Amino acid sequence: MGLAEYAPLAVVTINGIPLSGILFNQLSSIAVYEGSGIESDAIDLEFAGSGVFGRIALPEPGAEIRVGLGAGLFFRDFGVFVADECEVSNPPLTIRVRGLAKPQTATGGGLAPLHVQKSRSWDEDLSLGAIVEKIAGEAGLEPVVSDLVAGLLVGHLDQIDESDIALLTRIGSELDLLVKPVAARLFVGPRGSGVTASGKPMPAIPLLEADVSRWSVRRSAGEKVGAVVATYRDLVSAEEVEVKAGDAEPERRLRGVFIDAASAQAAAESELARAGRTSEALEVSMPGNALVTVESVVLPVFAAASAGRWVIAGCQHFLSGSGFTTSFSAERLAPQE
Repeated sequence: MGLAEYAPLAVVTINGIPLSGILFNQLSSIAVYEGSGIESDAIDLEFAGSGVFGRIALPEPGAEIRVGLGAGLFFRDFGVFVADECEVSNPPLTIRVRGLAKPQTATGGGLAPLHVQKSRSWDEDLSLGAIVEKIAGEAGLEPVVSDLVAGLLVGHLDQIDESDIALLTRIGSELDLLVKPVAARLFVGPRGSGVTASGKPMPAIPLLEADVSRWSVRRSAGEKVGAVVATYRDLVSAEEVEVKAGDAEPERRLRGVFIDAASAQAAAESELARAGRTSEALEVSMPGNALVTVESVVLPVFAAASAGRWVIAGCQHFLSGSGFTTSFSAERLAPQE
């Protein structure tokens, strides 16, 4: 019963105390979910067992849970998750614990929620990196901002009865950025770019058909945009000026007026990149590989339909008595120039 035979593949700690002995033997499954959206990464721990285990207290909401999966060079520490839901049911006696990478409540380790509404203003000369650094600091998180966007000026911002995560999501939506609290960090960077926080290309993972259990490619009609136009207010001439990304048809115009040329150009380029991503999805199931993660680049060698570079948009790692498996969905990256 449980994951005792997979002990080398799994490490779980709750509030800094490693799960071992009887408790680890009663652990029947571990699931780790990673996504590229604002939805928090999550873990599900399921315990199944005896009446002895049933008398052990559930972890309190707010407990800090650290999970690691894999072995040797393929071991990965997924970081800290905060217990959000704990449930016990019978029969059969089962205890389920769900943890979120984004804390919903303050924790004993100093993490604070990002969803509390606040009212304040942000000066127009603050860079995106400075804004993320302040918000992360208030939440006890480590700020991780891609070098490609850290210096962007997003203009004057009014945060009125709006949570920090909602504010960052609003900025991310305008600039096609990934905003993600994960493993006690707050990450902000270009979405679907296949680059690290330092701006370097993510290492590509080659995949042979023998490496996977199942794969599929789905294509759908996507939106076609050849150019994007954004407008900013020139304070010297007191006129509105247009900037453009792309030079083909059809043309899309962004609503609103940006504070300066740099902000307008960044928004136009981000929208062109978002609209230009091919509407293709790659789905893969494979034996467990904890190194597969969101924003990883994969190079499948299955068939002509799957050829090229893909960036992972969401993945799941699952360890149970049946073994260790990984599944993911990916979007096609634009050809490198």
